[in-house]
Amino acid sequence: QHVHRVERAIRTVKEAVRSAIYSVPFSISPLMLRLLVVSTPKKINLRYSSARTDMQTPFEILSGRKADLRRDV
Repeated sequence: QHVHRVERAIRTVKEAVRSAIYSVPFSISPLMLRLLVVSTPKKINLRYSSARTDMQTPFEILSGRKADLRRDV
């Protein structure tokens, strides 16, 4: 059994990581790759979704506070 919603979320994270890897002009070390994989979902959750009408990011919904760019990015 496949859970399409979960598979789509995984594919979104993979695409974002792949995009970040190919956008830098140097090779990424294994440690940097791990950090990139961990931080990518956090960055995705800071973006607004067109599916929501209340103009809150997933981060704001889960944490109950507005994102602070100095602290959360």
